[in-house]
Amino acid sequence: MKTLKALKKALNNAHQKNQVSVAQWNTFSAWVIEAWKAHWKNQTWQYAIELPQLSCYEYLCDEDGMCIISNDQLLRVNFNQHTQNQVEETIQWIEALKNEAEYLDAAILTAQLLLVKPESYAIRCDLADLYLKAETYKPALNHLKTAIESSPAQWRGYWLRAQAYQKLGWFDRALDDLDTALLFAADAAMVMLEKSNIYWSLGEVGKAIRAHKTALNHEVDNDQWWAQLAARQYEVESFQDAYASMGKALELNPFCSSHLLNFAIAAQHMGKQEHEVKGYLEIARDLGHPMAESLLQNFAVKQPEALLV
Repeated sequence: MKTLKALKKALNNAHQKNQVSVAQWNTFSAWVIEAWKAHWKNQTWQYAIELPQLSCYEYLCDEDGMCIISNDQLLRVNFNQHTQNQVEETIQWIEALKNEAEYLDAAILTAQLLLVKPESYAIRCDLADLYLKAETYKPALNHLKTAIESSPAQWRGYWLRAQAYQKLGWFDRALDDLDTALLFAADAAMVMLEKSNIYWSLGEVGKAIRAHKTALNHEVDNDQWWAQLAARQYEVESFQDAYASMGKALELNPFCSSHLLNFAIAAQHMGKQEHEVKGYLEIARDLGHPMAESLLQNFAVKQPEALLV
C-alpha cells in the first residue's frame, strides 16, 4: 500500500470476500489503518492485532512482502476450524508457487502460517529459505536470527544463514556458520560443497578443490558434483585430474550430453585418439547438446579454456 486512500479502498473491497462479521472487519480495518500510519511515520508499532482470518495478513505487508509490524508476537489469528482449512489450502498454494519459482509470493503465504504456529522453527526456516531464493536478504536474516535464538542446537538455521552471508559477500561469517552447522549433524556433503564454493569465490583454489573432494567422499554417486569438480580442475590446468573427474561423472550418467561433450574436451586436451574424441562429441550431438556440432566442425581449433555446459 502506498497511500491511505488505496489502503481504505482495499479494505472496503475485501470485506465481501471474508467470512467475518461487519463489526469484526471494521475493528480490524481500524487497527490496520493505524498500523500503516505509524509505518509511514517510521514509528514502531506496539499494540497487538488479532486477525479475523489468516488471509488478512496480506493487508499488513508492504510491496516486498515484509510485514510492517516487525514484532511477530503482536499479531494473532483467531484459530478455529475455518483457520485450519485455510492452513491446508495455504500449504497447497505455497507448493504451487514454489514450483513456479514465485518465491516472494510463497514467502508471503508462509509468513501467514507463522501466525498459527509462531514458535515453529521449521516454518521460520522455510520462510527464510524462500526469501533467500527471492534474493531478499534482510527479512531472511531477520527470520534466521529468531530461529537460531529459539533453537540454537539445530543445524538448518546456520546452513541457511551461511547461504545469505555468502550472497552478501560476508564469507568469513558464512564459513563460521557452516562449521557450526556441522556440530549439529548437518549434511556434511552439502556443507563441504558450500565451503568449496566460498573458497573458490575467495580465490583459495586449493582449499576449494579439497573441500569439493571431501563433499564427494560423502556423496560419491553425484555425477553433477563430479562434473563441477572437473570444471574447476580444468580451469586451474589440472587436466589429468579434470579428465578423471569428468570420466567419473560420465560413468555415473552416461547419457548426459554435457558430460559427453566435456569429457571429449578433456580427452582432446589429454591427447587421446581423434576418433575417440569425435565419438563422444557425436553422441553428445545426437543427444541434443547445442555446442557439439560446432566443436566437431572446428575440431582442429584449440580447446576451450573452460569446460562447457
